[in-house]
Amino acid sequence: MSENQSLKAAFITLGCKVNQYETQVMRESLERTGYCIVEPYDLADVYVINTCTVTGVSDRKSRQVIRKVYNINPKAIIIVTGCYVERIPDEIKKIPGVSLTLSNSQKHRIGEFLLNLTGKSSKICNNSLDRNFITKFESQTRALVKIEDGCDSFCTYCIIPYVRGASIHSRLLEDIVHEVKTLASNGYSEVVLTGIHLGAYGRDIGNRVKLHNVIKTIHDINGIERIRISSIEPMDITHELINEIASLPKCAHHLHISLQSGSDKILKLMNRGYTSSEFESVIKSVKNAMPDVGISTDVMVGFPGETDEDFFDTLQLIERVRFCRLHVFPYSPRQGTPAAKFPNPVQNSVISQRSKE
Repeated sequence: MSENQSLKAAFITLGCKVNQYETQVMRESLERTGYCIVEPYDLADVYVINTCTVTGVSDRKSRQVIRKVYNINPKAIIIVTGCYVERIPDEIKKIPGVSLTLSNSQKHRIGEFLLNLTGKSSKICNNSLDRNFITKFESQTRALVKIEDGCDSFCTYCIIPYVRGASIHSRLLEDIVHEVKTLASNGYSEVVLTGIHLGAYGRDIGNRVKLHNVIKTIHDINGIERIRISSIEPMDITHELINEIASLPKCAHHLHISLQSGSDKILKLMNRGYTSSEFESVIKSVKNAMPDVGISTDVMVGFPGETDEDFFDTLQLIERVRFCRLHVFPYSPRQGTPAAKFPNPVQNSVISQRSKE
């Protein structure tokens, strides 16, 4: 029996599906050391906060969570990880109560770092420090499966390539299959494939295996009844991908395709790599193959230089496409990105009004 058996650990996750997946990796790592996992804001001996830094709001929420768990138990070990840590680790270390910060690449070794911090030993942990698979997905009926990390697109507003890395890292197909089979054997019949730049899967391994190949392979796994993919960039939607999703019965007819703006001028300033007409062409191809498809999207409001005319172009495109759901968010300058230095910022009152529209 591990010395840590009676200790309690709580996890709080902010941000994207990749963060949610990586929290599950950490959760299972600590479970194997003998920790009892409790609800996020229950009284615990260890709090692990997996942060996001995509916007200023994300940063603020991360700080609020740190202060909240410190107030719950000032004697607890507070571990902060995630993209906020990657961006400004020194600032986070100064927040009262923070015991340890971990980079994204260190998350799966949390058991080892925690043992070093506490000075306790655990044979259970020492046998599996580097294991980077999940076997379940806590409190969920569907499981997220991370198949890719990194982004080299460098959209001018986005901090992610700087905190997640600009190199694409595709997971081996055999590792994905192993994990999905394990999840299926544990009763998870639905999986969601996710990544930082999901559509770039396979690029770093010579395109021998691409996203549509992953979908086709896991489609044949016994116990899996539904397959979804998370957010994908419009120019990563190939005819092969469309055909696989349309033809394989286990694939959900839903895609989240990021738009950001319907103005060609703003798309160019954002370095999005496509025009509004190219975006609509992709949507047309998807709808032709799957007339019943649901398409959701992200729209950014108030990017520097966005005029009323630019915003009207976005509204018009949204009207034409008829998305099933919109995620609308205001532009938030991120220090270190090119857009943070762009001229002609949009007033907050204008951003608020455009968001409502």
